[in-house]
Amino acid sequence: MRIVFISNYLNHHQIPFCREMSRICDDFSFFQTEKMTEERIRLGWKIDEREYPFLVDASALSEREMKDRLSGADVIIYGDTGVDIYGCGLKKDVLVLYYRERMFKKQSRVGILRFIKYYCRYVLRGFGRNKALLCASAYASYDFERIAAFGGRRFKWGYFPEIFDEDVDALLAKKREGEAMRLLWVGRIIDWKRTKDAVSLAARLRDEGLDFSLDIIGTGELEGDIAEKISEYGLAGKVNMLGSLPQAEVREYMRRASVLLVTSDHNEGWGAVVNEGMNSACAVVSSHGVGAAPFMIQSGKNGVIYECANIDSMYAAVKECILDREYTESLGRAAYLTVKEVWNAENAAVQLLRLVDVLRQGKGDFASEGVCSPAEVIKNDWIK
Repeated sequence: MRIVFISNYLNHHQIPFCREMSRICDDFSFFQTEKMTEERIRLGWKIDEREYPFLVDASALSEREMKDRLSGADVIIYGDTGVDIYGCGLKKDVLVLYYRERMFKKQSRVGILRFIKYYCRYVLRGFGRNKALLCASAYASYDFERIAAFGGRRFKWGYFPEIFDEDVDALLAKKREGEAMRLLWVGRIIDWKRTKDAVSLAARLRDEGLDFSLDIIGTGELEGDIAEKISEYGLAGKVNMLGSLPQAEVREYMRRASVLLVTSDHNEGWGAVVNEGMNSACAVVSSHGVGAAPFMIQSGKNGVIYECANIDSMYAAVKECILDREYTESLGRAAYLTVKEVWNAENAAVQLLRLVDVLRQGKGDFASEGVCSPAEVIKNDWIK
């Protein structure tokens, strides 16, 4: 069976999955249709393409060569690319798996023109083909429900960054070092990541006399504003801005932190920092707007989901973590197991092949939970 994953460019969120697919499949390739943007390169996404034998530089192929390559595929994982695969002479029985985050990030209203545009793209284009949707956001199913696309054929998916096989007891012991509970925030310091919410939280925790420290890792256009907020609230020594750090150092900070704050709004399509924090046995306290959160976090069991932009909601969750370390450690331990056993590249590859068999044969059972299980329709109210 020939499986082609076609998308804009290979990145570190996709490499572990692609490597595993290449290992367990007879014929798997990743078609990269663009060069990585300079912005992504500055953020540390650059890879050495020579390390990945499954990688095909489709941007260097002629139109004829592209058609020849795609026409022989049995399964196409259709990612973010402008290539029109339906103009490439596909097999009649090819299975097309659209790999999508949510569509309507910028605004909640779907007017008639937007409806027609997306209905044509996802329903009429390739009509009659064997198609399904891999939801790389818990809210993608809702968005596609709104345009009547992929009914009954929308499945939980996501991004699967590299995970590490850790000694979870040793990790939790490291987090106990020192009296103050260590909180961590990681990401680009831009508007919709809502770094300001983490600073507001820190001020309230300080005012309540709770013992903590907060490290902020990242850079961005609002970095100066956040520094001013820290100074305005008198949080020097409590909140530390560390700037941009290599990924290996970021993971070390996660290994020492008890709580990882993920404050983004609905513009966060997935949020791979959730995967990484859970793999580091952090108690992830995440906004409900983050696409990964409802898929990966069972609130109160392996993390906590709070209402985005609601500082009271976030404060209550973090306060409980600070006051009850046993509870926090139980969240971290369960988070680690969630990634180790379910939300990882190895399991994703196995579950995808199982899903492919069911969809191609038209019989069999879908996974009952986790990766590749049916994605329920979850409405995400917009944050004003």
